[in-house]
Amino acid sequence: MKLLVGYLDNAVGKDALKLGIVLAEMLKSELVICQILPKPAKAKKSSKVDEEYHQFLHEEAKKSLDKVKLEVPSHIDAQYVIRCADSPAQGLLQTAKDMYADIIVIGSDKMALNGEFILGKVTQYLLSHATIPLALAPKGFHKNHGFSEKITRLSCAVSGSKKSYELAETAAEWAAMFDVPLRFVTFGVRDTDITPTAAGFDAENIIINEWRDQLQAGFDHATEHWESEVPISLEIGDGDNWKKSIRSVTWSPNEILLIGFNKPEKLKHLFTSHDFDKIVRYAFVPRLVLPRLDK
Repeated sequence: MKLLVGYLDNAVGKDALKLGIVLAEMLKSELVICQILPKPAKAKKSSKVDEEYHQFLHEEAKKSLDKVKLEVPSHIDAQYVIRCADSPAQGLLQTAKDMYADIIVIGSDKMALNGEFILGKVTQYLLSHATIPLALAPKGFHKNHGFSEKITRLSCAVSGSKKSYELAETAAEWAAMFDVPLRFVTFGVRDTDITPTAAGFDAENIIINEWRDQLQAGFDHATEHWESEVPISLEIGDGDNWKKSIRSVTWSPNEILLIGFNKPEKLKHLFTSHDFDKIVRYAFVPRLVLPRLDK
C-alpha cells in the first residue's frame, strides 16, 4: 500500500504529515510526501521575474521537504516530490495516479477549530473526483499525543438505512488490516422545536426510542450472518445538535472513523450532504473517507 501526503509547510501540512506517518507505520505502507506548486503561466515569453519567482517557490518547497525528511522515521520507505499543477487538488489527483497511491492524506481547512475538520475547496474537489480513500487529519493533529501506538478501534459511521450497512463488509476489511474491533456509530439530533406545548417530552422520547429500536434492528439484520472474525458493536449518539450528538459517544484516543461517501446525487443512500459535513467536522478522531462506494 502507498500513501500520498499533500504537504504544506504550515500547521495544516504538519497535521497531514503526522497522520500519514501514523498510517504508514500501522499499515506497513510506503509514503509519498508531495508539495504542489502553481503551474507557471503559459505565455509566449515569460518574464524573467516570473521565472525567478517560480524558481524561488521550487527552492523553498525543496527546503521544506528536506526538513520533513528529518521527521519521517528511517524505517518508513518515503519519497519526496514537488509537482506543478493548475490547482492543488488536480495536482494531488494526478500525482496519486502517477505514483499508484492507495490513499490521499490531507489536512483541514485552516478555519477549523482544534480537533475539527472543515471541508475546504481542495477536499471538496477530491471528494467529487477521487476514486481512492481520503484520510483527513483534524486540525491540531500533529500536537495530538494520541496514536503513539497502534489504533485500538475502527468506527464506521452509518445512517441506519439498509444501504449504509452495505458498507459493513468493507469496514470489516479495514478493521482486519488494522487488527482492531469494529464499531458502528450513528447519530440522532433531537428536534429542538418540539416543546411540551407542541407534542410533549413523552412524545419526543417515544420517537427517539422507536428510532433507536429501528437502528438496532437494522444492525442486527445487517450483521445476522456476520462471517468476519472482526468483533463488532453498535453505539448510538444523541443530542440536540450535531456536535453534541457526535461527541456523546465514547471516542478512543487511538481511533479512526470510517465514512462512506458517494457522488452527490447518490449521497442520500448514506447521509445527506449536510449530515456528512457535520460528521466530518465534529468527530474527535482522524477520518477515513471511502468515496464512490457503488461505482
